[in-house]
Amino acid sequence: MQSTLTFASESKVGQFADAAPMEQSTKSNIFAQTRFSAKITEAETTATDAMILSSSKFLANALVNSLQQFNAKDILEQQQSYESKIHGFLVFTRSYTMFSGTELVYCVWLIMRLSHVDKDRVKLGHKQQITEENIGTILVCAVELALKMLRDRVCRNSWWSNAFGMDMNTLNASEIVFLKRLDYRLNLDAESFWAIYNALFPSTLPTEPKSL
Repeated sequence: MQSTLTFASESKVGQFADAAPMEQSTKSNIFAQTRFSAKITEAETTATDAMILSSSKFLANALVNSLQQFNAKDILEQQQSYESKIHGFLVFTRSYTMFSGTELVYCVWLIMRLSHVDKDRVKLGHKQQITEENIGTILVCAVELALKMLRDRVCRNSWWSNAFGMDMNTLNASEIVFLKRLDYRLNLDAESFWAIYNALFPSTLPTEPKSL
């Protein structure tokens, strides 16, 4: 009789021990899903000042490092200069297009791809395409293409030309060169998107509370 009671008691404790991790796991999954939903909402809304600042720093660093004419002493100064210019460009563009966090990530990704392709071409003996003189044009093309890929209705090239005082033919030709360099492949998979998003914008969403 005593043995039976002991067995029953141990079994009951074992059931709770098994149930606890399952309950905790379920709570973790629910929290993760809720947090991911919040992140999607964050990505789909208009890009914040913090997002623009982070993207400006990232792009300034990447573009300066891709240019060949700067020595080590010039790099920091150039990064600060580029960051300021890129930041101003993105703030101005957001005021008219209201681009989202998703579209900003897409823009950064396009520029990074162009930079990588350019570096590979230089190694093969080709002339460098990204120069100090055309970085502004590259930024315009990247934002323009990002919006064209992700929106049904976008600003025409004539708007971009007028907004930034660019020759229309030059803008059209630059867009074609940009597309050719990327081999017309503009699809960004979800895994890569979130990797870039998380790297650019460290999450400000709440973390999972520790269980007591």
